[in-house]
Amino acid sequence: MKKQKFKLAVIDLETDPFLYNRVPLPFAAGFFDGDTYHQTWGDNCVADMLDYLMDYPVPLRIYAHNGGRFDFWYMQSGIQNPLFFIKNRLVKARFLERHEIRDSYSAIPVPLRDYKKDDTDYTLFERGIRDKHKKSIGLYLQHDCEYLYQLMRDFTDEFGAKLTMGSAAIKELNKVHPQKHQSPWHDAEFRPWYSGGRVQCFQHGVIHGKFHCYDVNSLYPYVMASREHPIGDSYFTTKRLPDSGVYFADITVQSNGALPRREKHGALRFPVGEHRFTACSHEIQMGLELGWLKIKQVHSVTKAMHTQSFDAFVAKFAHRKIEYEKAGNTSMRLFMKLVMNSAYGKFATDPAQFKDAKIFDDVDTMQSEGYSFAGMFGNSILGEKQAEIKSYQYHDVAIAASITSAARAELMLGLANATRPLYCDTDSIICESLDMELHDSKIGAWKDEGQGDEVAIGGKKLYAVFSQGTCIKQASKGVRLDASTIRAIAQGEIVESEIDAPNLRLGKIPSFIKRKIASTL
Repeated sequence: MKKQKFKLAVIDLETDPFLYNRVPLPFAAGFFDGDTYHQTWGDNCVADMLDYLMDYPVPLRIYAHNGGRFDFWYMQSGIQNPLFFIKNRLVKARFLERHEIRDSYSAIPVPLRDYKKDDTDYTLFERGIRDKHKKSIGLYLQHDCEYLYQLMRDFTDEFGAKLTMGSAAIKELNKVHPQKHQSPWHDAEFRPWYSGGRVQCFQHGVIHGKFHCYDVNSLYPYVMASREHPIGDSYFTTKRLPDSGVYFADITVQSNGALPRREKHGALRFPVGEHRFTACSHEIQMGLELGWLKIKQVHSVTKAMHTQSFDAFVAKFAHRKIEYEKAGNTSMRLFMKLVMNSAYGKFATDPAQFKDAKIFDDVDTMQSEGYSFAGMFGNSILGEKQAEIKSYQYHDVAIAASITSAARAELMLGLANATRPLYCDTDSIICESLDMELHDSKIGAWKDEGQGDEVAIGGKKLYAVFSQGTCIKQASKGVRLDASTIRAIAQGEIVESEIDAPNLRLGKIPSFIKRKIASTL
């Protein structure tokens, strides 16, 4: 059976401005197929757009940026089986009988603004005002559609119709460094060693002084290229800690914060004292070199008999990134950066987490096919069940564990060479000074992103750096807080934050999140 040929197109909606506890309703829909732009306006804009697409003469593959978390919720009447979810995000579905709809954010996981986006005043989108500004809002919507079309056209020309950047990246990596799929046994054996980045607060509150914000340039591509990682399924076990090579150890050590332990809720901590760890060789070797570790007992070691680096892959895409940057090709430069930073995560794909979803007309049919109720889908029912795992879905979590360990080891080296570190997060350190190679663009070197005289730290992913009262860098994961609010939290205030954007999950009613945020001392 021949694969369906689709014409590329994009769709976008404009809604009421976000306001806590108000479900935003769409008032404009835009569509662009590379040649024709079509717009509908008013309370029935989505229904009118679906009518237009029903009559479109050829099958379309329609992309909506962040559609799986927003636009698709308003288009449920046109969405049909088969569905494909990644976690709670719908990334692909049959649409209006013969079209296909996709979430472009899964392929290009950055805001559209990272490529190109016009500025606008969203207060003009309020009902009672917007009709007066229909022309300017329509132009803004049209440009968004055109920009997204350009981005997806370039993406599909370069990578084909890949659903995610991770799948595109792993395909490109395999062209240079062929890998083999692994087994469920291999995944279960090595998954305990896979962890994310190191995030730590070394001080809390508001700290004054002279502090710099340092970041590593392309940390994950750097350790992919400069460190060895396992390849294949040939390993041997021992109770001696090897002097070299890539290995995964179960050890008891006296640690000065060198190695990670996973807490019950999944976060990593780096305790000081004698503890038992499951740790990869990169961090163990770095800890020993720095004097941050003293081995007390080796319980078991699993060592890779064959290793590899991904130097050719990183060199290829780093070079292409530079060339596209020189040529002013914004989309391709962005893709090269994303490919380099996305491949390692694909190795860690956990098929055991996959679920199948399907729309049903009645509960009896849903249950007879082995699905459980996941929510209402318009007048229908959304069911889900554990997906049947295919052998090719396992990549190699041992490689992901090795790469992330190497990244944490590099950050450990940075911390060891930092004067008065206040905070670190994956590839960055806030400290007084850093005795490491500094360079604005060299992969693996550190870059000074700015100097401040005040740092407010309320907890992990919650900080702000100020220079003469002006914020130069900040983070507040999960909520949008201004820098002065982060400072207040760091000083001990408890802040209640209302998130204006609704949580729109297919099969669920809209919900809004309100959080009380306090410093985590």
